Amino acid sequence: IFGGDWNGQPCPNANFTSCFNHYYEMRAEYNKNDSGPYINMKLKRIDSHDSNNQNIGPDLIPWTKVNASGWVKWDVTVNAQGKICIAANKAPVGDCVTDTTYLGNHYFGLMVRNNNLNGGARVKFDHYQIDWTTHSEELFEGVPTIHYTEETMPPSTTD
Repeated sequence: IFGGDWNGQPCPNANFTSCFNHYYEMRAEYNKNDSGPYINMKLKRIDSHDSNNQNIGPDLIPWTKVNASGWVKWDVTVNAQGKICIAANKAPVGDCVTDTTYLGNHYFGLMVRNNNLNGGARVKFDHYQIDWTTHSEELFEGVPTIHYTEETMPPSTTD
């Protein structure tokens, strides 16, 4: 989650009226088939939530399949013009999109949930890094500034 709002008040889990009412959500869902493990990833802009706390907003990058046979290094790059690019292990995930709706909101977080479809799987976050500076060597040419890096190990039911 990035581009989240916050008004400076405490943000209790039972009542999210003071924070994260709108944001960008990079959703990654682990799956397996006969070809092996993979992650479905999409980027969605969350504009609000309904009475059941389900998020409402458009998909910016549609579901895209990512290989999950080992560690996955995610890179999310956002430039000052709102160009958002996502990569998994340095390979672009979908097309870059431009959306400036919540560009001025700098709050971010991690949301991990398990709907128990994968046997109670857990995800490991080995490394999480936020760079708020312009990079000289860019993953996506011409897309400097905010750069999120996160490495995740595919879910394991034995760990």
